[in-house]
Amino acid sequence: MTQIINTRPLLQEKQQPQTPEWLISHHITTSTEATLASLDAGSQGLTAEQVADRQHRFGPNEIAVKKAPPALIQWLQAFNNPFIYVLLALAIVSFVTDYWIPLRAGDKPDLTSVIIMSCMILFSTLLRFVQEFRTNKAADALNSLVEVTVNVRRQDEQHQSVVLSVPRHEIVPGDIIMLSAGDIVPADLRLLESSSLQLNQSVLTGETLPVEKHAGFMRKSHRLRSANRHCSTSQP
Repeated sequence: MTQIINTRPLLQEKQQPQTPEWLISHHITTSTEATLASLDAGSQGLTAEQVADRQHRFGPNEIAVKKAPPALIQWLQAFNNPFIYVLLALAIVSFVTDYWIPLRAGDKPDLTSVIIMSCMILFSTLLRFVQEFRTNKAADALNSLVEVTVNVRRQDEQHQSVVLSVPRHEIVPGDIIMLSAGDIVPADLRLLESSSLQLNQSVLTGETLPVEKHAGFMRKSHRLRSANRHCSTSQP
């Protein structure tokens, strides 16, 4: 079991760092006691009042996801296709050659080609719109069914330390998170205690092998990249 503290948002508010490198360097070059103190947290976990206050101040622990545009916008976006451009060009040419020029010359105009290509454009865009709209709806439904829970150490009403299982979006800065084998890293974290901890961070760094992590802090003279590999971790 590994104990980790969620750090990033509260430090951003207090210290107002200018770069992510500064923030990481601050985490890994301070002791665990100093990290807890800077977050107004303790080894027993946060109280219910602290959790409610920080949830109000910082909002849910969620990655911003771009929502699908309204249905009308999705249908208009379906026209953004090279095949549609070709059909539109052909329809315009047919309109000029089969309708506009004969009409000016006094001949009988013919809109058959224009109508056929217009129907092809409408059918193609509607088909693409329906497919993408249904795909977006299915993806949203699947996301709503998947809920990742996190083991967090907090204080109960008697101010006793307990481990609770809470949804990932409910954790706040200063929460002490308990990780075990197979868990997903729920936020940007600073290690407090660890035992044989290895993380797969290929999404962040491209490394194919798990990286070993351990608690502690590094001297400021150490290179940031080397230090970050050992005592902190980020949400993918």
